Amino acid sequence: MRASKVALGGLTFAAAGLILGGDVREARGQCQVSEPTWTLRSTTGPSARERHAMAYDKARGATVLFGGSTGGDETWEWDGNTWKMVADTDPSPRATHGMSYDAARGVTVLFGGHTGVGWLGDTWEWDGSSWVLRATDGPSRRNWPGMAHDVAREKTVLYGGYLGGNLSSNETWEWDGSDWILRASAAPWRRSQHAMAYDGGRGKTVLFGGQVGTSYADDTWEWNGGSWTERLVAGPSPRSKFAMAYHRTRYATVLFGGQLPFSGRSDETWEWDGTDWTLRSTPTAPSARYGHAMAFDSRRNVVVLFGGYAPSEGG
Repeated sequence: MRASKVALGGLTFAAAGLILGGDVREARGQCQVSEPTWTLRSTTGPSARERHAMAYDKARGATVLFGGSTGGDETWEWDGNTWKMVADTDPSPRATHGMSYDAARGVTVLFGGHTGVGWLGDTWEWDGSSWVLRATDGPSRRNWPGMAHDVAREKTVLYGGYLGGNLSSNETWEWDGSDWILRASAAPWRRSQHAMAYDGGRGKTVLFGGQVGTSYADDTWEWNGGSWTERLVAGPSPRSKFAMAYHRTRYATVLFGGQLPFSGRSDETWEWDGTDWTLRSTPTAPSARYGHAMAFDSRRNVVVLFGGYAPSEGG
């Protein structure tokens, strides 16, 4: 794995949620009302890194982090107060892999990634104690896929990814805990470096942006378990390497940051409610970055963000 360039990769942020209907609720010593805010929660824990992945383990109340540009075989967990490294062997070191939490089976599912030399196509599951290799077939070797877990259908959904050369995938696969099944191989357009999140309020998997060919995309798609539908709406500008997570109490998919055309970086926070994208003006926010990861902590009703490439902050 190459050395990390991340300057702010050791910082953990949490986005506290809006209480819908004008209600007010206590959240970690703050009253949250009207607008969301980002709060810096930790400067210790995993080493500075980018291109890692995170998922929230609902059964154990822990945000799971694996891999990245440093510590590529490390598994860390965030309990809302502290980070703890819980494994540093399997899976093999990697970055730009996909990861999501299977609530029905109580495991975090990991697929693929890149070793720094080649692509991977293995499927692993973390139960809170150990990683288990579950499959070596299914989607072909790839990195930068999008992954999300469809809670209603109890399927892990994977779309796209970079295959090497000048080729990305347009395949939609689903993992049921035993087998990968190819569900579609048409729209959306081939891409990688996009993000996906499952909207539990509407039962749809949301996909946005990424790299399509040599360009960055700004399109919004939704998967209903049988087909993709493009939502023709205005929203975030074209970007890749951003992160998304569905905020259950805001009924919105939250998007932060990303790599912009011509090597720019974003510090924008957007929300998708199923009809419109809204740019949120937050009192504080992480610095502009890409290659970070996010997950929604449903016990504390916050989106957790860690790491990313932010060279303007002293790197």
